[in-house]
Amino acid sequence: MKTRLHFVLDVFITAGLLFALTSCLVKKNSPNRSSVINDGIEYTLETDHGSYALGEEINFIYRVTNQTGEEKEFADVPNCTYCMAQFYITKGSEDIWRSCRVMPPCGWKKIILKAGETQEFTVPWKMENDRGTFETADDEPVQPGRYQIFGELQLSENREGTSLSIPIEILKSRPGFVRPLPKTPPATITPIFNVATATLENEYKFFEFEDSRAACQATSECILMRVGRCENVQAIHHSQIELANVYTARAKKIYPNIQCAPGFPIEEYEPLCLNQKCQAVLRNYRLLLEVPEQPVVGEPFWIGISFRFPVAAKLVNARIILPDNVKIISGQASWSGPIEALEDHVMWVKAQTNIAGEIYLSGLAGIEQDNSSIPPVSWGKVFKVAPGRSLTPQPTNERILATPTLANP
Repeated sequence: MKTRLHFVLDVFITAGLLFALTSCLVKKNSPNRSSVINDGIEYTLETDHGSYALGEEINFIYRVTNQTGEEKEFADVPNCTYCMAQFYITKGSEDIWRSCRVMPPCGWKKIILKAGETQEFTVPWKMENDRGTFETADDEPVQPGRYQIFGELQLSENREGTSLSIPIEILKSRPGFVRPLPKTPPATITPIFNVATATLENEYKFFEFEDSRAACQATSECILMRVGRCENVQAIHHSQIELANVYTARAKKIYPNIQCAPGFPIEEYEPLCLNQKCQAVLRNYRLLLEVPEQPVVGEPFWIGISFRFPVAAKLVNARIILPDNVKIISGQASWSGPIEALEDHVMWVKAQTNIAGEIYLSGLAGIEQDNSSIPPVSWGKVFKVAPGRSLTPQPTNERILATPTLANP
């Protein structure tokens, strides 16, 4: 027979279990969010969950709310739905996907918020790796793992946007989610040749080619190749040529019916060893971003961009875009002026951060002419900030941009 004490304990235990269960359910359904207030404006990056199953579509939301008591006018943003707010996805140091790889010539519009007003920018992601190109023909589904989402407004004026970041976890499955059946039954699984083990694997899995690239120290180590189902031009480290050929052959078997968009001839590209990665860049139309040395917490480091257009322009606006936790010590993050056809204009800033981890750095340059049909050029990459300087001597890497001290005396 239960005493009054037993009854009271039962009530407390039951209440505690219900509270714990409710807390788990609330956490499961709560939004995954990061926000900050700058100058009376609240910026928020959000997804509805922190974890998703393979096959789910995710909506990224970047929200701007005027918390002041007066009307606020922002700088111009692109008048294109997918380019007003720029979303980036990374996995480790790899750039997985961007909502606006190339900005079309869609003009600009102002964002004006009344007191208390909110404006949202929403872009869906179908869990695809765009492989660093704006063409969709060679996109591939991502694998389970932890990914980092970045979001910010794409501003045209010479000012920094407010960049926010949140993590998401992609799982093989998630309770309550039923994966939709494919429209076409998958083809018979073809055994996959694994270069590393030299064995045949009868598994249907996606080969993460981007993660297999060897680090480079000089451009001479990089070779231009046509890679993948659509044979897009890429720069491959010379040690990865066999791997690239196997990957291309396999991609053509897995995606036999993909319609490939036309690309530039391979002669239009050149290989570069940029930030220790082989990169294929256009010769006449490009923006490069370089961090010559490993960023370390509390120590200044250089960030540079170089851009080139195929035509001369009377006015080009360019800027280096940094997250809030990276501060400029010297140099100018923005520039406006004329440029000649095929001229390389180089910009350097010396920056510093007191937080270790990953930072997303990017650059943007555009011709400011109403009749210009040439869209802006951009480049972005995740860099790791080390908590302290390594005691092991680091290899000397070839630099692509002009020396910072000469560019910014």
